[in-house]
Amino acid sequence: MSKKNRKEINKKIEELLKTIMDLTLENIDSDDILKTIVGHIDWAKGPLPNVALTLLAGAQWRPGKKYKYELEVVTSKMVPGLKTTAKVIPIPYS
Repeated sequence: MSKKNRKEINKKIEELLKTIMDLTLENIDSDDILKTIVGHIDWAKGPLPNVALTLLAGAQWRPGKKYKYELEVVTSKMVPGLKTTAKVIPIPYS
């Protein structure tokens, strides 16, 4: 992958993440409980107002079958019930 392609992909990912955060943050109320891949996020029960604690899992984006890229769970020791979908692989950057 060329540097130009990597920069374009990184820019698209950054724009996507900003859009997701904007959409999410404007709809969150401190009384909301969200159901997510890491379980229920309760904004009212965190250690501080508007803070939620979550469990941590590891994942890698990989070329996909259904979509261009798909997220694979590579470690889930801290998330009971979450199954891994792939093993960790080195990602070549050249």
